[in-house]
Amino acid sequence: MADAVAARVASGTDDVAPAHRIVIVGGGAGGLELATELGDKLGRRGKADITLIDKARAHLWKPLLHEIAAGSMDLGHHELDYLAQAHWHHFHYRTGEMIGLDRNRREVLVGPVFEEHGTEITPARGYPYDTLVLAVGSLTNDFGTPGVVEHAIRLETPEQAARFHRRLVNACLRAQNQSEPLRPGQLQVAIIGGGATGVELAAELHKSTRELVAFGLDRIDPDRDITLHLIEAADRILPALPPRISEAATELLGELGVKVHTSARVAALMPNGLKLMGQPLEPWHYRDFGSLVSLGEYSTVGSLMGKLVGQSFFVEGYFARFMYVSLYKMHEYALHGFIKVALDTAVRLINRRTEPQVKLH
Repeated sequence: MADAVAARVASGTDDVAPAHRIVIVGGGAGGLELATELGDKLGRRGKADITLIDKARAHLWKPLLHEIAAGSMDLGHHELDYLAQAHWHHFHYRTGEMIGLDRNRREVLVGPVFEEHGTEITPARGYPYDTLVLAVGSLTNDFGTPGVVEHAIRLETPEQAARFHRRLVNACLRAQNQSEPLRPGQLQVAIIGGGATGVELAAELHKSTRELVAFGLDRIDPDRDITLHLIEAADRILPALPPRISEAATELLGELGVKVHTSARVAALMPNGLKLMGQPLEPWHYRDFGSLVSLGEYSTVGSLMGKLVGQSFFVEGYFARFMYVSLYKMHEYALHGFIKVALDTAVRLINRRTEPQVKLH
């Protein structure tokens, strides 16, 4: 994408002016990497004016959200400020949410931004463009299930992941300090969706809840009091991946004591529980280019290359874990370069030996 945009700007095939305006909406993995590369190639030399628009102030690689939610990763160590990245890589960051697009005027419309108490930070405004890239990603589909908006915590943003973790810690502290015995189901966690994120979250929670309890919460027995439920409407977890990966993940989750419920569609969510109703899913087709699923420190399973070479190569264990970590390192490398990634990696390895392995607040 970056090479194609850069080539268009350089060629001048559309009578492109030197101050070519490139607007990128969405600062996720794709949008931020594109803004960084275009800033280094074109913004540095003044051949284009690049603007990245996102309503968040900082970037976090989305596949890390389950680790933030489980408390096995500190958000502050992995989030990246958009303003800093823009300063270092010669593009502009503008805060706000895209609310419209005027194609006649070639302008992106952005809504106002407010503080928590309602004071306006930035007004509604528009950003003109010559080239527009929409990299807004996607949101969780709740299929109109009653109660989801009121009672479920989605796992789409760092704030939601941190909120889930706070509720988990608060629930454990409440159970530790209450005078009455723990109620059956008091520390149950229901994860709706047996895709990669749901499976990875279940494995991380198994480890992090035990780490959390080990720090003095002696009234809680994790094996007896904490129950993890993974609920999937399809007939197996990881339905989009090859069956062998699904079978390996199901077996490991079973060994960890995670209750896996398949062919179980959620009909409604309530404050103190949920209702399940089995319904068949509409068939759909997935084109496999390889997948990796991390089950925390217990294992990693996946397939490489997919159908690019006519078959999938099943991988697991340390090699699969190395490939999984490499995906994140490749993302960091695209944003920061080799030296910063190497130094940050070394610092994180040192810190893991001197800090708790789970976030305690």
